[in-house]
Amino acid sequence: MNVRGVLGFALGPVAAALFGFMTLPVVTWFYAAEDIGRLAMLQVAVNLSLLVLCLGLDQSYVREYHGHGNREALLKMALAPGLLLLGLVAIGVLFNPVLLSRLLFDSDNPNLAAMVLVCAFSAFSIRFLSLVLRMQERGLAFSVGQFLPKLLFLLFIGVYALSDRGHGIQALLFAHTLSLFSVAFFFLVWRWTTWARALKQKVDRAELGEMLRYGFPLIFAGLAFWGLTASDKILLRALSSLEQLGIYSVAVSFAGAALVLKMIFQTLWAPQVYKWEQEGSASSRIQAMNDYMLVVVSVLFCLVGGLSWLLDYLLPAGYEEVKLILVSCLGYPLLLVLSETTAIGISLARKTKYALLVALIAFLANVGLNLLLIPDYAAAGAAVATIVSFWLFFILRAECACRVWQPFPRFEQYLVVTVLTALAVWTTLFGASMGWVTHLLWAGLSLVFFAIYAKRIVDLLVLLARKLGRV
Repeated sequence: MNVRGVLGFALGPVAAALFGFMTLPVVTWFYAAEDIGRLAMLQVAVNLSLLVLCLGLDQSYVREYHGHGNREALLKMALAPGLLLLGLVAIGVLFNPVLLSRLLFDSDNPNLAAMVLVCAFSAFSIRFLSLVLRMQERGLAFSVGQFLPKLLFLLFIGVYALSDRGHGIQALLFAHTLSLFSVAFFFLVWRWTTWARALKQKVDRAELGEMLRYGFPLIFAGLAFWGLTASDKILLRALSSLEQLGIYSVAVSFAGAALVLKMIFQTLWAPQVYKWEQEGSASSRIQAMNDYMLVVVSVLFCLVGGLSWLLDYLLPAGYEEVKLILVSCLGYPLLLVLSETTAIGISLARKTKYALLVALIAFLANVGLNLLLIPDYAAAGAAVATIVSFWLFFILRAECACRVWQPFPRFEQYLVVTVLTALAVWTTLFGASMGWVTHLLWAGLSLVFFAIYAKRIVDLLVLLARKLGRV
């Protein structure tokens, strides 16, 4: 893929993060922390539905796309089983919608359950049409699906704020639901011929069975990973309060700026590595990317740790804890994207059972840490549980990749990641009593990293300049 194509794919995550960042202050000033916590539970539920109901066939679609002779039939095989299962789940929910509303939102309003279903159908549609655009390397079109829901949500919330109406939970969830539904409807109309051609294809049951055999273990790996990223919110909801969940969700949302790196990398990385594998140059290129990503992750951790005090001037009173929680919340996007450079060997070796094992171990560690820390530290405890769990997740993925594919140097990565994790935990739990010393420590660590990695940083900047010069 050329640089122009990379920039097209990069636009979506960058714009999505920008609009999400713009939305956060509006939401915190006009909605109660409890309602922000309820919005987080809606997002948790929708993400769960995607992981389970896709049946791992979305990953099978990506894995088989380049070598398949009938891509419309491949799309139908990937799409149809999950869509049927989603319909059955929706029928079950409609029999008792209040139960779902109580479980997620502590409310007897059945309309909230209906919104969950609409969000699930919309997210499912966006997921598969986005995959089609991704595999066709249509970067700009793919990016629209990434940032348009965020933009529409910002516009809807802005209208509420300007009109001085819609400051309740139903209005907040409706704005989120309408933004997802609008994008799904736009994609369905815009790419109608893609759907129509796929629907006319016949399903090869033997091939579908092969796809399920590849994707089925990924369902459980996905569930374990969902638990790893969602158990903090669920246990905060159960063991603490919706207010603490709201504060934690704000910190997670700010950490979502780092998801730009994660989303760009995950969008481009796996398909590119599969091409390199066929060319026989995967090993050396993966190691080079690994070195560069370690520098990027280290610098981002230090910058956020040193500058997070600026959030006190952006958020209303009551959110002072966010600046200390934020650095630990970075563990999810940054350690995950760093692990992608090493763990790709698991996919290359087609040993997806290891993905399940690693995610399951990290998930169990996350649950245990949350149960231990939330009663005493509330949102801060959940943040610490998250970064420690992803520290473990990173190391286990790297070790498994070395076992099933090929070994690579990793001591430097383990040392740097451990130092970053330890300082993040200290910041979150004890930073309030240390004041400015905390931010000065991060600033000092950033100087150390710049000194150690000066040559690597220069090499990376030169490489990027050369690539951009070819656009």
